[in-house]
Amino acid sequence: MKLYRIKNAVRAVATEENGSRLTELPAGAVFSLTNLEPDSTGMIEGTSGERTVLLFLNDLEERAELMNVRIPAATVRVAPEISQH
Repeated sequence: MKLYRIKNAVRAVATEENGSRLTELPAGAVFSLTNLEPDSTGMIEGTSGERTVLLFLNDLEERAELMNVRIPAATVRVAPEISQH
């Protein structure tokens, strides 16, 4: 998972049920990539808050910083078998 913090406001296209609309991600917003490859127009898909948005990859590279996110290792608990005698 790649997360970015927007440093300077960036324009984005929000996808909605009835179409799409132009919006802006403000400075401080967190953007999480949902697709690692840009589309044919150079836009990359992700989420910010609960919105799915597209923004230009070059805007992301110029106006955002990659956040260092650590995902804790999964722990496995082994429970003793319960005897049913």
